[in-house]
Amino acid sequence: MFRAAESIRNIRRSPVARGESPRAAAFRGSRPAMGGVAPAASRGGTMTLQLLLVLPLMILGTLAVLQFALTSVVEGGVRSAARAGADVASRGGGMPEVLAAIESVLATHGVNVPVQSGPARGNLLVLLESPERPEVGIAGNPAIQATPSGPRLRRGEVRVTVCIQLTGGPGDPVPNWLRFAGFSLQGYQVLSSSLAVRETAREAALVSQRVEFHPPERAAG
Repeated sequence: MFRAAESIRNIRRSPVARGESPRAAAFRGSRPAMGGVAPAASRGGTMTLQLLLVLPLMILGTLAVLQFALTSVVEGGVRSAARAGADVASRGGGMPEVLAAIESVLATHGVNVPVQSGPARGNLLVLLESPERPEVGIAGNPAIQATPSGPRLRRGEVRVTVCIQLTGGPGDPVPNWLRFAGFSLQGYQVLSSSLAVRETAREAALVSQRVEFHPPERAAG
């Protein structure tokens, strides 16, 4: 009698007894219960969506780090080139010798920017200043507007300024990768000025110091 009652109860609970088709019952059975684990297909779609959202940010961050590193390398090369050019000029070298020293140092730092004379040609400008010279020595592209940095020159001093104009094109020493993100290097300048004292002026200063600090009895003799 108990077995008969249990069979009747199971028949009432079956999908067929409730008027539900077997396909609907199978679909209802495949759905996860509240708080259950989602199917593998749903988890894969979520991970794909997260990857599509994060991947562009990762690429943008990588390009920003590489561009910053290359910019630092170019800045170091320009600074060293200006210092080398000023050292050559302080020993009596002219513009050809200064340019040779600058190009050699830039090539050592991996900055291949040749000096191209003529209006609107190249993106490198070199300035050679000295109080003894009425005109500023200019080499490279004179269309680049560069202002030397540092104090006003005194007699016996020379100053060499190296400026690289970034145009955002393929000829720049720093690639313009972030232009698609709204940050373009077009119009930026990498500039460095170095000041040095001429060897003759340095020797004259040392001689005057030696005479000034001579003992009185030796100076009288």
